[in-house]
Amino acid sequence: MPLFGPNIKKMKENRDVEGLMKLLDDADPTKYWEAFRALRDLRHVEGLIKAFKSTNWYLRVESAEALKEINIPEATKQLSEILIKTLKYGKFEDKIEAITLIYGRGNWNFLVPVLSSASSDGKRGDALTKVQRKLLLEPILSALDEMLEKEDNQVVGWYALITLVELGERNDENLRALIKSSDDLITNLGQPEGLGGILFAEAICEETLRALSYFRDNPVATTAVIGALEGRFLAFKSGEESRMRYALYTLGALGDPTTHERLEYLAGYGAPEFQRIARIALELFGRATYDEISKR
Repeated sequence: MPLFGPNIKKMKENRDVEGLMKLLDDADPTKYWEAFRALRDLRHVEGLIKAFKSTNWYLRVESAEALKEINIPEATKQLSEILIKTLKYGKFEDKIEAITLIYGRGNWNFLVPVLSSASSDGKRGDALTKVQRKLLLEPILSALDEMLEKEDNQVVGWYALITLVELGERNDENLRALIKSSDDLITNLGQPEGLGGILFAEAICEETLRALSYFRDNPVATTAVIGALEGRFLAFKSGEESRMRYALYTLGALGDPTTHERLEYLAGYGAPEFQRIARIALELFGRATYDEISKR
């Protein structure tokens, strides 16, 4: 062993995976990160699973990404078993994290006030973008459905609904449950105070309206988005501008003919800060309409 510690480069060359796995428990961040990178390069599933169970948030995210990239059934199966077990039996913050990893683009602003281990630099948000969904989708959806029936925590239930919609479960029952759950969360927050509370409320608006954008040709979704635009849905005082911005984008993505005239008016005569956004929404509207015509 070198004078100043283990030679991780040499350990990697010699495929000393047992030694590298031991270093994952080292108190020195430099050592356990170098050991993780070596295990990732060696595509060693057992070592990456150990890293995924770490108490370090960033290491969990990176190891989940590495397991996804390995793209072999063994890695996918072990990862899915851990995530599903967490959804069923984990603590509040563990369930949120598991959902985020399944969802694939977890809203970092939302995670900041929820996960105590998270850093507030706002730079990380992606994790398990596509976890071999052909293998994972059915057990994951089953676990989320079961969780929704039993979960009494409002935040976890809301995020589970967002995830179900993101993964393709876009039926009327989930749509109505999402609208109610999202509005209840905002109502319960009242007028959120402090950066964490405001970021949380804005994340609820952004994620909800993004989820609603998938429900084309559904008047319930369109009505909800118009409600957000007019301040009757997802409304809180300090978030008016961001809520209206998200709502305009969503109206454009939905491509509902009944909203075209409203978007045109806002693009030409609305408040200056919304005219540009309304024009972008009209472009999205045009694409949505073109996509719909192309399907016929």
